[in-house]
Amino acid sequence: MVGIGVARARPTPRTLPPQPLSPPTGSTLPRLASSANPSIMTDTTSPDSARLDELEMRVVHQDQTIEDLNAAITAQWKLIDRLEREVARLSERVADAEQSSGEAAPVERPPPHY
Repeated sequence: MVGIGVARARPTPRTLPPQPLSPPTGSTLPRLASSANPSIMTDTTSPDSARLDELEMRVVHQDQTIEDLNAAITAQWKLIDRLEREVARLSERVADAEQSSGEAAPVERPPPHY
């Protein structure tokens, strides 16, 4: 099988610069009251815990986005590989057709003005 001969490097992931956080907003999630008694839950949140909640939500969304992008890239590479094989196969067929047409006797056709 004839290959295309073009080596293609797989893309490497890039790290995006961190995005600025919006000011922390109040959260209604219960938090632990103190480290002395972790079983006691309260409805009050500190600015740090609200910021932590926001960061945790951002990480969850980023993880899902990374998984979605990874799935899309994997599907695209599978398609690219299939298309490269098909192009190589078609190139072979064209080369075979050109060889076989050169071996056949030319067809005698009348000139175009008839």
